[in-house]
Amino acid sequence: MVGQSHREHITCEGYGPGGAAVLVDCCGTDRERTIDGLREVFRNHGGQLGASGSVAYLFTPVGRLAYRAGTPQQPLATVSIQSGAEDLVVNGDGSIEVLTDPRDLDAVRAALAEAGMPPALCELTRRPVATLQISAAEGRQLQALVDALNGLDEVNSVWINAATAGELRS
Repeated sequence: MVGQSHREHITCEGYGPGGAAVLVDCCGTDRERTIDGLREVFRNHGGQLGASGSVAYLFTPVGRLAYRAGTPQQPLATVSIQSGAEDLVVNGDGSIEVLTDPRDLDAVRAALAEAGMPPALCELTRRPVATLQISAAEGRQLQALVDALNGLDEVNSVWINAATAGELRS
């Protein structure tokens, strides 16, 4: 069709400051331009774009349902586990995450909604297999890289496998 551009899903992998693994999910109309833009951002922020397969194995796909602080933990845990969830994580701020196999996400979400506990957020995401501890200075550089990547129009999601004492946002 004339006037319409085909958008292509692109997953890129790289390394950030401190050796942190960075996985970037993009959607763009020009694969080479998207990759060149990512390469420049990595280079400008102390990282480098890697080859396909260089870091993806360090992340696992998961279904994630998020609940706000104050959500009753016991009933949520009971329904989650009975409906096929793999884990329930209570965060430091009191919020709760229900983690599932990606194939089970819709069934777990439906069971929780039917039980009167719809999630604030339901998504397919990736979680690091292990977390790399980096210095505070490396953490600030890595956060600048993540922020710059998230600022690109083609970038949908950025995942990292590193943390500092202050934690990083992706």
